[in-house]
Amino acid sequence: MSARIKRNRWLVLALGILAFSGLTWQASAGDLPVNRVELVMDARGFTGPVTGLTFSSDGTMLAAAGQREVRIWDLRTGRLLRVVRGEIGEGGYGDALAVAFSHDNCELVVGTREEGGRGVLRTYDIRNMSEMKDRVDGLPAAVEQLAFSRDGRHLIAVCTGGAIVAYDWRLRRVIGTRDPQPGVAPTAMRFPLAEPFLLDLGADGATVLSVPGLKPLAIDRRIPEPIVRWIENRTRIEVPFGGRFQAFDLRLDQDKWLAGGEGTGDGAGQYWVGLWSGSATAPVLTYANHRSAIISVALNWLGSLAASADRSGEIHVWDTETGQTRYTFQSVGRPVYRAAFDIQTGRIGFTTQPVQSGWDRNNYGTIDQVFDLGRRMIVNAAEGDFPAEIMDRDGRLSLTYAGGQFGLKFAPARGGESNFPMPDGVVPTTYTLLQSSRPGVEFPVMVGSQSGRLFLLDPVQGQIRREFLGHRSFVTSLSESANGRFLTTSSTDRTIRLWSLADIQERPDAVEPLLTLFLVDEDDWIMWTPQGYYDASPGSGDLVGWHVNYGIDRVAGYYPLHQFRSQLYRPDLVRYVFQQGSIEGAIAQATNPELPPAQPIDAGLAPAQPIGQETPATQPLDQALVLAQPISSPVPLTTDFRKPETMETLQPPQVRLLSPRDGMTTREGQIHLLAQVVSANQMPITEVKVLVNGRPASGKGVSVVAAEDAAQREASFSRAIELLPGENEIAVLARNEVAASSPIMVRVFYEAPAKVINARPNLHLLSVGISDYKDQNLSLRYADRDAQAFADAWESQVGPVYESIHKTLLLNEEATADRVQKALQDLGENVGQRDVAVIFISAHGVRNRQLEYYLATHEIDPENLDKTGLHFSAVSQVLEKLPCKVLLFVDTCHAAGITGAKAIVRDPLYELTSDEYGTIVFSSSLSREISREDEKWQHGAFTKAILDTFAAEDTDLNGDGFLSLTEMEQSVCDRVQEMTEGEQHPVMKRPATIHNIPFYYLGEGTRPNQPTLAPKA
Repeated sequence: MSARIKRNRWLVLALGILAFSGLTWQASAGDLPVNRVELVMDARGFTGPVTGLTFSSDGTMLAAAGQREVRIWDLRTGRLLRVVRGEIGEGGYGDALAVAFSHDNCELVVGTREEGGRGVLRTYDIRNMSEMKDRVDGLPAAVEQLAFSRDGRHLIAVCTGGAIVAYDWRLRRVIGTRDPQPGVAPTAMRFPLAEPFLLDLGADGATVLSVPGLKPLAIDRRIPEPIVRWIENRTRIEVPFGGRFQAFDLRLDQDKWLAGGEGTGDGAGQYWVGLWSGSATAPVLTYANHRSAIISVALNWLGSLAASADRSGEIHVWDTETGQTRYTFQSVGRPVYRAAFDIQTGRIGFTTQPVQSGWDRNNYGTIDQVFDLGRRMIVNAAEGDFPAEIMDRDGRLSLTYAGGQFGLKFAPARGGESNFPMPDGVVPTTYTLLQSSRPGVEFPVMVGSQSGRLFLLDPVQGQIRREFLGHRSFVTSLSESANGRFLTTSSTDRTIRLWSLADIQERPDAVEPLLTLFLVDEDDWIMWTPQGYYDASPGSGDLVGWHVNYGIDRVAGYYPLHQFRSQLYRPDLVRYVFQQGSIEGAIAQATNPELPPAQPIDAGLAPAQPIGQETPATQPLDQALVLAQPISSPVPLTTDFRKPETMETLQPPQVRLLSPRDGMTTREGQIHLLAQVVSANQMPITEVKVLVNGRPASGKGVSVVAAEDAAQREASFSRAIELLPGENEIAVLARNEVAASSPIMVRVFYEAPAKVINARPNLHLLSVGISDYKDQNLSLRYADRDAQAFADAWESQVGPVYESIHKTLLLNEEATADRVQKALQDLGENVGQRDVAVIFISAHGVRNRQLEYYLATHEIDPENLDKTGLHFSAVSQVLEKLPCKVLLFVDTCHAAGITGAKAIVRDPLYELTSDEYGTIVFSSSLSREISREDEKWQHGAFTKAILDTFAAEDTDLNGDGFLSLTEMEQSVCDRVQEMTEGEQHPVMKRPATIHNIPFYYLGEGTRPNQPTLAPKA
C-alpha cells in the first residue's frame, strides 16, 4: 500500500490510498533539535574491537558494545534487533565500551566515554529502545566493564585505569568506590555466584571484594566454597597453546568458566577460547575459530551457550557442549592493506590480503585487485602504474625510535640531517616522501599512523603542515598519483581514500578526503564525498549515513545516505570530482555540465567495451551526454547536510508502529495496524507506505484515528492488514521531498489453517524480447529467443509450485511502448498478495539528454524518445504497487546499446532494490558492463545461464528440491563469468525486507522433509 501525498499536505487514507482528510502535516524544526551531524560508515557489524558482550538472563538476546554503538541480536533467529547509538563527538566521546542487561531483562545499561574522558552510564528500556531511559554520570573515567549481581540489586562499573564504582541500581545510588590499585588493572570483574561477592580477575591473580564496600577479603570460611576452589585451582590451569588469558566470564553456579587468549600453534598465532568445568585444570573444550585476538567472552546464565568477540569485530555464538558455532555476527568488507591510483587508466589497485612474511611499515600487502572507476567494478587484474612509498628523493627518509618515542629522520643529499619526533601517542605505520616540493616545503613527507591520524610534515622545519581527516584506524599505505594531484591511502577501517595534494597552504590546515571508497565484494561498493554525495551498487546505499546527535539524554539518529537518494545519489558528481580535482569544482560542473575539466583524467573513466568488439556507429553517445542538462535535485547541490540546521530542516519523517506488537502469534488472517507518522520539520509528507514481507499491503482502507496535538503535527492511523501463512514482516515508512524514513517493522506469525497453507500461488509472467527493431541498425540477434525460452521454462512449474500460470509474451514488433505498458498495467490489476510476478526484459536501454532512462521498444527513435520509447518510470511505478513477490530479470546493456545507456549516471535499477519498491532484481551485468550474446549459445549469456540453471539439479545446493534466490544467483553468476571469461558479471539484488525465498521446482531433492508445497512468503 502506498500513497503519493499532494503538496497541499492533506492525506486521505481510503481503499489503499493514504489520505488524511482534513489533516495538515507540518512541524517546527525545533521539535528535534540537532546539535551535531557526522557522516559515518555502517558496515552492518563491528569493524573494530568488541569491548563488551553480554547475554540477557533469559538467554534470548545478545548485546555487544564496540566503537560508538551497541548491537542487539535475537538468539532464537539470529536476527539483528536493534543498533543503539547515542551522542558522539571528538576524541572518543560517545565510545560504547561496556554493556549489561538487568536481571529482569527490562533494562540495558551501556558504559561510555564522555567529553573530557569521563564515564557515563546510558540506560535504555528494552521495551522502548527509541528513547534513553536515564543517564547516570559522575564516574571518574570511561566505563570499560559492567557487571550486575545475580539478584539485579547491585551494578559494578569499572573505569579506565582501574577505579571501581558500586551502585544500588534500583536507587541509582553509589554505595561503594575503590581507587585504582598501583600497577594493577582488572582484566574482568564478575559476580560468579548469587551471593554478593565480587571476583576481581587480573592478569596475575584474583581478589575477592565485598559488596557494597568493595574491600578486599581474605580467603577464609566467609567466602563461598566454589570461589575458594576456583582461586586455589587457578595457578594450576593449563592454558591452550601456551598462551595467556585476555578475557574471562564465570558461572560457578553452573560449575563452568570461560577464558579467551592467544598463543602459538603450528608455527602461527592461535586465538582461542577455553571452557573449563569443575576442578579440571585443562579446558573441556577449546574453541579456535577466531582469526584475531579475543577481546570479550560471555556465558549465558545456564552455561549452555558461549559468545566470544575479537579485535576485528567478529562475534561467534557457540554451543558449550559440542563447540559448534551457532551464529557468526560480522561486518561486511575487509581491511585494506595497500591501495594506489593509476591516473592514466582510472583504476584503483588494492588488496585485502596481508603479506604472509615481512609485515612491517610500508609493507602490509601487495596489490592483487583493481577497482575500475569507469566500469565501477572490481577486476582481478592488478596491471597498472601503482606508485608505492618513496624513501629516497634527493635524500633519505628513515624511521627512528628512542626513549619510547618514534620519529622520522631525513638526510638530504646535500648534507645535514633533520629529526622530527612524532607527536604524543602517534605510532607511525607508513610514511613517504612526495615526488616534488610544495609551497614552503622542500621535502614534504606524508605520515600515516596506528590510530588513523594522517598528516603532511616539513621534516626540515619540524612542522606539521596539513592534517588529513578521515581514517579511524591503522593506515596501511600511502601512494601519490603520477601527476602529483592526488594521494591515495588505505586503512584497516576498510576504506580507500583519495585526497587532494593541491593548494598546500603556508599555514597549517586540515582537509577532508575528496572521495572515500568502501569495497564489500565484487558486486557491492559505495563511493562518497564528505558532503554525502555518493555512487553505489544497488543495495549498498545504506553502508554510509548521517549520525545525528539530538542531545546527551537522547538516542541518536542514523539516516543512511540511501534515504536521501533523491538528493545525494549522484554518480555524475562523483565522476566530476576526478575531473575537477575538488568538491567545489565537481558541484560547479554538475550544475553546468558544459564546464570543461580542470585537468582531464584520461579515458580510463569511460565505460569499457567488450574485448574483440568494435564500438558500433550507433553508439557515439557518452560524449553527447556530457552536454546534457543538469540533473534536477530537490534542494541546491551546495546544501550542506552536515550543518545541524540543514538536517533539522530536511530530516525524514518519524514513524511509530503502535500495534501489533512484535513477535505476536494469531490465528486470524487479518490484523489491525495502528501507527503514527510525525513530520519533524516544515517538509510536507509526500508518501506513506505499509509493506507486508517487503511488498505493498493488501487489506481494507485506512482511517485516521486522531490527531495527537492541537497543531496537528502528528496523527495515528489504522489499517486492516491481510496476513500470509507463517511469519509476516509488517513495515511502515514515510517520506518527504528529500528523504525517506527507515522502515519500522514488527513480525507477526499467522497460524493459518491447512487449506490456506496448502493453497498454491498463481504465477503471472510477462516476457519481452526485441531483436528486430524498426531501425534495423539497432537490431540484436537473440533477445527474442531469450524471451521465448525464458517464458517456456516456467510451464513445468504449474502443479509443483504454482496453481496456474498467466503468461504474456511480447516479441519484436509486438513489443511496442503501448503494448508493454498495457501488459504491465494488466499485471497490476490481476495479481493477488499470495501470487508471484515474474518479468523478463531483453532489449536496448537508452537515455535522453536529461539522462532519464527509457526501455527501447520496437519503434524506438533516439531523437524522439518520449513518443517512441517507454520511460522506465512506467515500469518502476507498476512494480512499486504490486502486492505480491516480484522477480525482475533485465538485460538492457547490449553491446549495440544507444545513447550512453552505460554512462556514469543514476542506475535505473538502483531505486527498485530499495525497501519502498521491494523488487528482487536479476540484472544481466553490472550497470556499466556490456551483455554478451554468441552464436554458439544461440542466446545471450545471461539467458543461457538461467536456462542451464533451471535444467541442472546440482544447482539445488541445500537439497530441498527448490531453487532459491541465492542458489539462482550463485549458479547464474558462475556460469556467465565462465562463458564470458570474466567479462560479464550478473547481479542479483533484493531489499533487506525480502527473504531468501524458493521459487522454482528442480526435482525431488536430497534433503529429508523437503517442502512439497508452494514457497511461502
